[in-house]
Amino acid sequence: MSQRQRSRRPGDRLGDWVIDEVLTYTEPLLYAAHNANVVDKTVVLKVAPWDKATAALHRRELFALRTLSHNTIPTRVDAGVEAEDGLRWCAFEPFRAESLADQLLRGPLDHRTACRVLSRVADALTHLHERDLQFRDLTPMNVFITDHESVVLFGMDHVMDPADAERSGDLGGSVSYMAPEVLADRQGHGTAAEVYAFGCLLYEALTARAPFPAATWGRQSSRVQRALQWKTRARPLDPGDGTPDWLRDLIRKCTHPDPERRITDAFVVREWLESNRSDWQSEQEPTDSVPFVPVANLPPLRVQPEAFLAAIPTAGAGAPPISVLYVSAAAMGCVAGLAFSAVVMLAIDTAGG
Repeated sequence: MSQRQRSRRPGDRLGDWVIDEVLTYTEPLLYAAHNANVVDKTVVLKVAPWDKATAALHRRELFALRTLSHNTIPTRVDAGVEAEDGLRWCAFEPFRAESLADQLLRGPLDHRTACRVLSRVADALTHLHERDLQFRDLTPMNVFITDHESVVLFGMDHVMDPADAERSGDLGGSVSYMAPEVLADRQGHGTAAEVYAFGCLLYEALTARAPFPAATWGRQSSRVQRALQWKTRARPLDPGDGTPDWLRDLIRKCTHPDPERRITDAFVVREWLESNRSDWQSEQEPTDSVPFVPVANLPPLRVQPEAFLAAIPTAGAGAPPISVLYVSAAAMGCVAGLAFSAVVMLAIDTAGG
């Protein structure tokens, strides 16, 4: 089923949810929706294809969302399958964010912003790895950034433990971000491969360039073979001279083609970033306990006229009467007007003479 066939429009219904607005036009397909039976209940709907081949992805996503608790993982409200339409969907608490992929269309992030965002991703990977789970689909399309630089992660349908990954033989993820050992052997996906994908993601955030663009076109089999040959011979990625040396070194150590010479633990990546926090921390950096603000919980914007009235001096506060202020303003206006007229007339006389 093509993306156009499984896309939905405002007014379409999935379960109890009625779509109000299209939020993304690329994967993952996200929509703002409201509940047809509950007043003022809104969600973000994620919609993906469903058939016998993708049923396992749906089960994995529900398992991950039920099992994991981290401030980057959205809160699931509901889920379902529309078998006749070949669709599966998940409803999440609403949030306002833009994918990293869309942000990079406008250009690269500065290194401070990139570190603030990616440090949260590194913390999420550490959270998964401590539970013997692997993300397996770390791409700019699955990293969403809120207005306050908090992070929302999608792609939970590829989260697996190593045993399940070995049994399924699923390649998973995007070829551009896969480590060479994964491309060579589908069972080679480990924490070192996750670090490799993180390094590619950080490189792209700093440069707005895909790490291995030639791996994104052609048939799947040819993409895998081409990317394997390229990545095996390639040097570690380097964002260039405009990036601090410590950050360039981190990216090189994350993207070395030889896993034996690569950082193999997301915890090490997180601590590397944390040890250089003074270089990238914002003075108003949000707390990790509030990754995003649900739209339904945002307070209404109200103008407080008392604040403006309090700033105006009154007669009782030693200020002149308001009538005096009006007369003074009018007199100043008249004087300014006469002066301007005199200047114009003088200029005309000079030109005529």
